[in-house]
Amino acid sequence: MRNFIREYSFCFFAGALTILFFLLRFCYAGFTGEENRYASVSWQMYQQGTWLIPHLGFDVYPDKPPLTYWLNILGWHVNAAWTWPLIIPAIFTIGNFFLTQKLAQLLYPDSRVVHCVAPMFLIGMPYFVMHLGLVRFDMQLTFFNLLACYSLFGIDARPRFKFVLFAIANTMGVLAKGPVIYLFTIPEVIAFGFAYRLLSKQFFLRYFFAITLSLLLCLLWVVPVFMQMGIDYAHQLIVEQVLMRLSGGHVGGAKPFWFYVPVICLMLFPWLLFSSFWKRGAAELKSANKFLLVAIVLPIIILSVVVSKQERYLLPLAPLLAVYIAARLFAGLSQKSAGGVVSSASLYWVGGLLFVFGLVVFFAVPYDAHLNVLYKLYFPAGIGLMVSAAGVVFFFLHKTSACCRIKWAAFLVFLSVAGLQLGYLYAVAQARNLFPIAQQLKKLQTNNVPVVSADALVNEMQYLGRLKYPVLVLNLTVFQHQWRLQNPNGWLLLSANKNIFSEVPQSCYRQNFHRMKREMLLCPAAEISPFCDGTRQSKCFLHK
Repeated sequence: MRNFIREYSFCFFAGALTILFFLLRFCYAGFTGEENRYASVSWQMYQQGTWLIPHLGFDVYPDKPPLTYWLNILGWHVNAAWTWPLIIPAIFTIGNFFLTQKLAQLLYPDSRVVHCVAPMFLIGMPYFVMHLGLVRFDMQLTFFNLLACYSLFGIDARPRFKFVLFAIANTMGVLAKGPVIYLFTIPEVIAFGFAYRLLSKQFFLRYFFAITLSLLLCLLWVVPVFMQMGIDYAHQLIVEQVLMRLSGGHVGGAKPFWFYVPVICLMLFPWLLFSSFWKRGAAELKSANKFLLVAIVLPIIILSVVVSKQERYLLPLAPLLAVYIAARLFAGLSQKSAGGVVSSASLYWVGGLLFVFGLVVFFAVPYDAHLNVLYKLYFPAGIGLMVSAAGVVFFFLHKTSACCRIKWAAFLVFLSVAGLQLGYLYAVAQARNLFPIAQQLKKLQTNNVPVVSADALVNEMQYLGRLKYPVLVLNLTVFQHQWRLQNPNGWLLLSANKNIFSEVPQSCYRQNFHRMKREMLLCPAAEISPFCDGTRQSKCFLHK
């Protein structure tokens, strides 16, 4: 056990940083934007005791597969008070650090330096840290992609179990985010066969059967869902979620083919500023290097063809790139001979950039007239000074060893990017804070007061308010003619642009949200005028 702790000491350190980050994120930002929606889907499944089909409100939610929701539900069965939608991503993030070092050990068994620094390059990658604290499905996908890589290299003594583990990793990836996992694992199989000269009919047949097995395992969930929901759910799950991304009809719109070029530069920062990163380009390409290059480049080319691409789609490649950077800088070197890998000039370049960037953030946030009001109001400008201070520390790292330089550089980059991300999440949380209105809905449900909403945004409040059942969404006309007559003591949730509602009764609960440009009202049904509809919301209330 001591040897294991010593071997993976930096992974434990990275895990502690991850836990600290999520604790700060929970205290200062909570859930923001679409994260409320994902947490509400899990919460509704937990409250209703349903496991098969995700729901949001009174409709099915086919946007994402159910694995993350299942894990949240399992957690709530252990302790319903814990914020499992934040805990689950943190667990997978920590697992990614350990699997990254394990993969480095399998690829470069003779280079202990590469084993040690690979997770350092991962936690020092701004692109990875930017996604570390987001409650999405990409970190789970990254974990299962790494698990598939581990199955390629780590179980030679038991080949049958090797293929079963590869199939299970693909299945879990599909249940985590969909069939996009195959865009990473199939290129890795090709890269594995190409780099180690294993390409043969038998090789392809084995992995073809492994992928087929993973698809058959997915059918254990897919078939019961389709039997219960029919072809409409299949159309939503497959056509709208997969084909719409390929055609550019997905949220975010079409992106150019070269969209991932600046993303790749962000993935390589700050290590591409190190002169040794370029000087060792003439080194002999080993099999492990070939595997990593093909496994990284091929998915990027495939994803570049996707019209409706997002920057987070490349996250499963971040650990592989971290291992490749570590190997490019340190493969074949001992700890004693690695001193010149990270030159003082490289440290000065990175430190200078961070120092200037921090000052820009500090002065731009309060004074830039063109900056979004969201950041001017809520973003803590002092984080810029913290980034500048981190840049200054780089100028004092030249007296340390190469591994210490990498460790400190990774920590300082993590500190800078994590601080900026916390500031951003805090600003978003304050500008779109749904927690107070969700608590009011909770009080009404506790007192058995019927509530309906004229805005589907109420579906995102189920987890924030820990609501026992979803709130019905009705248009105002239906509310007037049907629901209101049956529930005269009920309440209605309205939302509109700010200052649309005139002379709001004191009995209503009023709250601004969405960058202070909109407001939400929770009012008794008896206060609502019969003339209230979607086009005349300024006349919503009775005036006695």
